[in-house]
Amino acid sequence: MIAVLLHVLPLGRIDMVIGSLSALIGILYATIQGEMKRLLAHSTIENMEIITAGIGAAMVFFATGHQVVGAIALIAALYHLANHSVYKALLFIGTGRSRPEPAPAISTALTASFAECRGEFGSKRLNLNVEFEPNNS
Repeated sequence: MIAVLLHVLPLGRIDMVIGSLSALIGILYATIQGEMKRLLAHSTIENMEIITAGIGAAMVFFATGHQVVGAIALIAALYHLANHSVYKALLFIGTGRSRPEPAPAISTALTASFAECRGEFGSKRLNLNVEFEPNNS
C-alpha cells in the first residue's frame, strides 16, 4: 500500500500542476484569437486541462485516503468531459458554415447555449470546487 501511495501521490500533483498551467495558457491564447474556430480550439485545450487537473486531484485524494472526495473529483472530471464534447461539437458545427442558414444556425446556437448553461457550467463548477475547496479533507 505504501509503495502505491509513493507513486500515485506525486503523479497526481504533477498532473494537477501541469493541467492548471496548461489551462491558463490555453485560455490566454483563446482570448487573443481573431478567428472563431481557433478560439474554440484553444478553449477546448483549456477545458481538457481542467479535466486533467480534476483527474490529478482524484489521484491525490485516493492516494491520501479520501475515497469519497476522490470519487467525486473523478466523476466531476468525466462529467465535464462528456458535457464539453457535446456542446463544443455543436459550436464547431455552427461556426463551420461559410454561408449561415437561419434555421440550422439558430437551432445550433440554442442547443449549444442550453448545453453550456445546463451541463458545461455545472460540470466545470463541480470540477473546480472539488479541486480548490480548502475544506475537502
